[in-house]
Amino acid sequence: MWTQQTNFFLLATVSYVSAAADGQIRLAGSGSTRCSGRVEIYHNSSWGTICDDDWDLNDAEVVCRQLDCGTALSATTKAHFGAGTGHIWLHFATCSGNENSLSECDRNGLPKQSCGHHEDAGVICSDGQIRLAGSGLTRCSGRVEIYHNSSWGTICDDAWDLKDAEVVCRQLDCGTALSATKNAHFGAGTGPIWLHHVGCDGSESSLSECDLNRSQPSCGHSEDAGVLCSVPLQQPSISLTSPNGGLVWGPEGAEITKGSSFIFSCSINSSYAPGCFRLFFSGVNLTEPAVDHSASFSFPAAEYEHQGSYSCVYELLLPSRTFTSAESAPIHLIITSPGILVLLLVLLVVGLVLWRRRRARRFDPHCVIMWATDNNLVIDFIYMKNVYTYCI
Repeated sequence: MWTQQTNFFLLATVSYVSAAADGQIRLAGSGSTRCSGRVEIYHNSSWGTICDDDWDLNDAEVVCRQLDCGTALSATTKAHFGAGTGHIWLHFATCSGNENSLSECDRNGLPKQSCGHHEDAGVICSDGQIRLAGSGLTRCSGRVEIYHNSSWGTICDDAWDLKDAEVVCRQLDCGTALSATKNAHFGAGTGPIWLHHVGCDGSESSLSECDLNRSQPSCGHSEDAGVLCSVPLQQPSISLTSPNGGLVWGPEGAEITKGSSFIFSCSINSSYAPGCFRLFFSGVNLTEPAVDHSASFSFPAAEYEHQGSYSCVYELLLPSRTFTSAESAPIHLIITSPGILVLLLVLLVVGLVLWRRRRARRFDPHCVIMWATDNNLVIDFIYMKNVYTYCI
C-alpha cells in the first residue's frame, strides 16, 4: 500500500514537472525581481517551495535558463528571500546545469518532514540584476548599472525619463523617483552600454519587464543614465545627559541646575551616507556633522535662556537635493536655581527637627529650631524659658 502511494506521488510529481516546463514556476519573496527570488513551483493546484538540501549553482542555472533570466549568479539557501508558505514540493532537485527546465533534472519529489520553510531555496540570475554606482551616491541614488553577459554595464540616456526611473526605484525598494538624471550626472561608467532605449510605462516591478532595446547605442559613457529616488529617513532619537550630575527628571520635563553642564545627543539608524544633525530650541538652530550616524551638542553652563523644548532632525545632503527627516520627540528643559535647592534642604531639616521635638514631648534646654521665612533662615535658641532669635 505504501509503495502504491509513493508511486502515485512520484507520478503526480512527473505530471507537475511537465506543467512546470510550460511556465509553472516563479520567483517570489521579499526583495524578489523577475530574475531573483524564492523558487516556487505549482503542483496540485497550489504553489509550494523547494527544500535547500543540496541546492547548488547547477540547480539555480536551470531555473534561470527556464525563466529566460541569463546565467545563475547565486543559489540562495536558508530562505534568503523570506520563508514561503504551503507545501515544500521538492526535497532534492539534482541538476547537472545543462537542462532546460527542472523537469529534466533528477529529483526527489517525496516531501521530507525534516525540511521547513526556513530552508526554502532561491536563485539570483544575471539578467535583471541592477545596481546604483558613481560619485555622490547613496543607496537610493546613482548611475544605473545592469548585469548582462557576465559583466556590469550602463544605460544610455536617450529617451530616459521619470517613468524609467520610477521602475528602477521600485526595483531597488527606494520609494518613488524624484529625478531621471542624464549626461553622466553621477560620473561616467565603464564597460558595455547594455541598453539604448528603455520603454517603461512606470508600473513595472523591474526593468526586465519594460520594452528594452539591447542594440548597441551610438552614445558614450558621457550620457550614462541615473536616478535620484526618495530617501525614507527614519525619525531620529534624542537624549540628554549632565556630566556633573545636575540633571533631575520631573513630571514637567528635565531639570538642570543653573551653571551645570549638559549634553544633547541625536542619533539615527541609517544606511545612507553621512549627513548632519540640527538641534532646535527657542528659535535657535545648531548644526553638527553626523559621526557614525550620531552627533552631540554640548552646553558648558546652563543659563535661563537655555530653558525650552529641544528636538533634532537628520539631514542628508546630496549634490542636487537635501533630504530631511521628521523631528525627534521633544525634550522640555527647565533651568532651576541653586538657592531653591538650599531652601528646600533647610525646610527639610526644620521639618525633621519639629517632628523629633513632638515625638520627645518635652523641652530640651539646648534645643535649636530653624525655619525659613522671606528668604531668611531663622534660628531660635531655646534655653530654659529664654528665647534668642538669630536670622541669616
